[in-house]
Amino acid sequence: MKLSEVSGEKICAQIKMCVNDFEDFVIDHDEHIRTVNSMKTTWMAGNNNRFLKTKASDVRMTLGTIIDRDWMVKIPTANPEMFIGELPVNFDSRAQWSKCTEIGKVRDQANCGSCWAFGTTEAFNDRNCIQDGFNTLMSTADTTGCCGFLACMSQGCNGGQIGSPWDWFHKTGVVTGGQMGDSTTCYPYTMP
Repeated sequence: MKLSEVSGEKICAQIKMCVNDFEDFVIDHDEHIRTVNSMKTTWMAGNNNRFLKTKASDVRMTLGTIIDRDWMVKIPTANPEMFIGELPVNFDSRAQWSKCTEIGKVRDQANCGSCWAFGTTEAFNDRNCIQDGFNTLMSTADTTGCCGFLACMSQGCNGGQIGSPWDWFHKTGVVTGGQMGDSTTCYPYTMP
């Protein structure tokens, strides 16, 4: 199902990897880099050795977020009157919460469609550090492997909901865990 069919957006319909009649192709990274860098932002795109000469099917299998209309919540339109004062010109969460050294780091999900678990676990990790100063990594492997179908309507590396792990974190908790080979945490990631 295309994202456009779920949310009314037309963005995903233009992306070759999202269409139902998907035909594999080698990704033209140079084209994407030129497109992103033409936007003249402060961030510059570049090559990532992990994805050089990859096919779209290699990347596609890591895209595991399942969008379910029943789990979608319409966010209300922002009310500018609710903001007090001027918004800062620049904001860097790594500087604002410098004791939270994991903010801004991107963990590697390997060839697993566990982006749903990574996104929620890392966001929970950051929020936990910002609120309580707890700077130990939470386990994306625990979320991927243990926040399963009944608890989270999720299927591990085959995709999952991004809304349901939050209730699982609250009711069950999540153990500590870093990247593969990290012996200082309870349940590090299991895939290189």
